[in-house]
Amino acid sequence: MADRLKVFIPVASRFIRPQNTDWRYTAQSIPQALSKHCPELDIAVQRNAIVDTAANLGKAVSIARSKGVRFLPSYFGYSLEDDCPVFKSDLAQAQVIFSYERYPAKTFGLPVAWITSPSYPEVMEKQGYTAGDIKRILKWKRSRAERPQRLIFNTQVALDNFMLQNGEQFRGKSVVVPCLIPDLSALENADKKWESDPLRFLFIGRQGIRKGLPTTVQAMTPLLKAHPDISLTIVSSMADGPVEIPQLPNLKVVANISRAELFRLTAEAHFLLMPSWFENYGFVYIEALSQGCVPLALDNAVQRELIGHCGILLKAQDAEEMTQALRKAIQARDEYREKAMTGLETFKSRHAPAVVASLFSAAIRGAYEAR
Repeated sequence: MADRLKVFIPVASRFIRPQNTDWRYTAQSIPQALSKHCPELDIAVQRNAIVDTAANLGKAVSIARSKGVRFLPSYFGYSLEDDCPVFKSDLAQAQVIFSYERYPAKTFGLPVAWITSPSYPEVMEKQGYTAGDIKRILKWKRSRAERPQRLIFNTQVALDNFMLQNGEQFRGKSVVVPCLIPDLSALENADKKWESDPLRFLFIGRQGIRKGLPTTVQAMTPLLKAHPDISLTIVSSMADGPVEIPQLPNLKVVANISRAELFRLTAEAHFLLMPSWFENYGFVYIEALSQGCVPLALDNAVQRELIGHCGILLKAQDAEEMTQALRKAIQARDEYREKAMTGLETFKSRHAPAVVASLFSAAIRGAYEAR
């Protein structure tokens, strides 16, 4: 194809945490998805050990600092805040650079489409960053936002919050493109499980406490006792501390399973329960939509945007409120079946990999044409 746009994506090819969802979906899998779904693009990625080393070092220190370990200077502490090394020899005749979070240190005059997001000081404080660190990161992000031809945000909430932090002058070159989850496909005949199957509830969260597992267990226990035909499966390694789980015949805990098994459980489930105190996006909610599963989350702005019309939103991590909401769901099965089908259609029209890849392609083309 003569008019294929040559796109260079600077990204580490070997990463210290390959199981990290955010990294795997939004960084490493984007090149493959664009190559698969966008024949109008010619994708090249960076293959350089220096890039891998820099990304891994930054992430290692970020993890250590979040656990209270301080063994390297603070400027290593936030891996995504560092500029990404780019070498002219790697560009391979590229016409535009497409970068995720880490801004290319050198662009060699090429236009840039940059996926970014606002930084939330209150969250960063809980992760162990000092006031000085936070100020520096906010300053870095603002300065980088002045450079690209396109700013890409994964939600309208993120875009609006970025404008509040940095000024409306960036809005004109900003677009919203959902996160790319490359291996998702809509569950065929998802409505069949709603016809007669016993209601299945599912909790997913490696960090059980942060994701709301204690609230989920407390809320579900009386329902599991009152309705022995329903079930709850908990998928969590409880990485941020143990959570006491009652011994009930219709409650199952799984620590580590394959992605294929996780999708099977989601496909079987009617409700996904994850009242996480904070999610910058929440991939698992979109995975639930794709399988005809109603997601439950806290009523935060991002989750309201993504699933407010087809999910269950709670005001807080409150077990009594959650019990009441789920009791209503059990009693109004047909109503929540409609929510599940609405969520499935939302996934197909907005979040399916081919749809998202096409939106990214348009944003990249926009950056090139705005050069």
